[in-house]
Amino acid sequence: MIGGVGYVAFDRNDRAWLTNNVRQGTPDSTTFCVILEPDGSPAPFSPLFGGGLLGAGFGVAANPEGDRIYVGNFGWGPTEWCPQTGSVSAFSDAGEVLSPPNGFTAGLSRVQGMAFDARGNLWMASWGSLDPLPPTRSIYHFEGADSAVVVYRGADPRKVASYPFGNQRFGTFDVTVDDEGHAYVTNSGSAKNGVKSSVYKLRLEEDGLAKLAAWESDFQDPDGQIGYEAFRQVAVSPKGHVYVAGVSSSRVVRLDRDLRPVGELKNEIYGPWGITFDREGVMYVANFFREQGFEDDDPTRGLGPFGVTVIRDEDDSTAELMTLPTGGEPLTLANGLPLYGKPETSSGEPLPLTSHDPLMRLTATQVDRAGNLWACNNWKPSAYIDVVRGNPGGDGIVIFVGVAAPARR
Repeated sequence: MIGGVGYVAFDRNDRAWLTNNVRQGTPDSTTFCVILEPDGSPAPFSPLFGGGLLGAGFGVAANPEGDRIYVGNFGWGPTEWCPQTGSVSAFSDAGEVLSPPNGFTAGLSRVQGMAFDARGNLWMASWGSLDPLPPTRSIYHFEGADSAVVVYRGADPRKVASYPFGNQRFGTFDVTVDDEGHAYVTNSGSAKNGVKSSVYKLRLEEDGLAKLAAWESDFQDPDGQIGYEAFRQVAVSPKGHVYVAGVSSSRVVRLDRDLRPVGELKNEIYGPWGITFDREGVMYVANFFREQGFEDDDPTRGLGPFGVTVIRDEDDSTAELMTLPTGGEPLTLANGLPLYGKPETSSGEPLPLTSHDPLMRLTATQVDRAGNLWACNNWKPSAYIDVVRGNPGGDGIVIFVGVAAPARR
């Protein structure tokens, strides 16, 4: 059932709620969510349908009590699978649907990252643009909205605060909240539309959201363009630094809490999406690319392992790549078909390509209360095949048992 896991959140029962991007073997938005028990087996009510679920992306969050789970809907693939407006779906930890059939839509346009603050306010990154996020030939005919940060006060969709960026091409991607209640927001940016990658610091006040600071990327690419590196997840370290993952720059930017740049991490980092810290301050970076980036027109060409970069003491020199070697046999889907097969029918390929990569293109990791690190296989190994043949969704989630300091609740 799993197709392109983007992110994972844990409820009060330590169940893992996975954002399932697509239907396995297709580029189409999924309409269900997968929930796993702490040991990785399916929860009794998984897969879960309803409540507006449609192509969840990077957004899933449990409230501070852990008894309510919210999933952001983004939409993928062909036009008919893209939502005309964004939404967030809500469920109890027992699988009860708490949102209407189209989800809660107030103020939203295609939700990505989400986070709760200590007061139970739900913060959401509203992407805005209806341009497809991954490479695709689809063209969406609906009108987009401004990229924005949206807050449901007390997780109540009738109590909305919003900070729009005045342009739907900002690509607001992620949000996190520190121990002082300040939110840090990433904007992916768009080189095509002249919008730089950026980070904002905001505060929720009685009359709305107030901007405290902002920083635009200073990265210069090989073509001489400055400011475009496709920011993804943002995280605050135990030492109080703000870290931002830059995909196209293959670096993690270090900022202080006033968003002044104070360094970068690049050692053993390859197209990073996700940044997680365990209780002891060890950083885990989820890499989307292989060591040498995207494959060329030879889809069978291997370019090195995928992996999670482990960094201690926020020191780049300690970086090590944690990966998962092949067991020797080609990977297959749960029904026995090849990884690049079509689950509905047959393999879909005259000579199905084999894959020996249990760990794929990662977008995120999370640490559970037992110290296990859950890594999200978001895209299959060959980006070339996925774009051309429309079979992108990574297969499964990889659990590194006991490698991290257990998370607190």
